[in-house]
Amino acid sequence: MKVTLRYEPEDDEAHHLVLRITLTKKYLEGAGSEILTLFMNYFAKKFPDEPALPVDDMYLKVVGGGSIKHEQKVADFIRDGAEIYILETGKNIPI
Repeated sequence: MKVTLRYEPEDDEAHHLVLRITLTKKYLEGAGSEILTLFMNYFAKKFPDEPALPVDDMYLKVVGGGSIKHEQKVADFIRDGAEIYILETGKNIPI
């Protein structure tokens, strides 16, 4: 399943990151925290001099849908072509 993951902190355009990836069955059947960890690993490779993004302080927001909590099964919330924002806990965007 192909999805787009977006991290766009409003106060830091230099660290925006958009990933268009294919999620394997492992990630689809796994928890939201696994997608966050996958994304954080990409972020760490792209910006090695920046501090790591804290997985516990982030969540997934599906465009046109709900939020995926850390323990929830990813496949229950997304479809092929989904666009998913990586947001800091406590922040929301109107999508």
